[in-house]
Amino acid sequence: SIAVGRMWACYEAFHVKSKLGQEAQDGPTVYRQAFITANTVLRAQVSSCFESMKNSSSLRNIPFRSWKAARGYPAKFQDVPDECFPLFLTQTEFLQMLDGSL
Repeated sequence: SIAVGRMWACYEAFHVKSKLGQEAQDGPTVYRQAFITANTVLRAQVSSCFESMKNSSSLRNIPFRSWKAARGYPAKFQDVPDECFPLFLTQTEFLQMLDGSL
């Protein structure tokens, strides 16, 4: 739950600043974060929890879609659109995408 809380805090801070048109001088210009685990059940639960947090917040109107639900993960990280982050990956999916990105 601590990892999900930190992911949520980063997601919220980035999108609130973007929504207000504020860019931090040394802050990120794009939001890319991933949750990686070997357990598929844990991945599904964390993804569901994150989506519930988003839907119950003021950020519910920001587009968020699960890449996996649509068509499976791409071969490399560069092919994932920004609105699909954060990613919720298994260790195998992460390593395959990392290998494709190198």
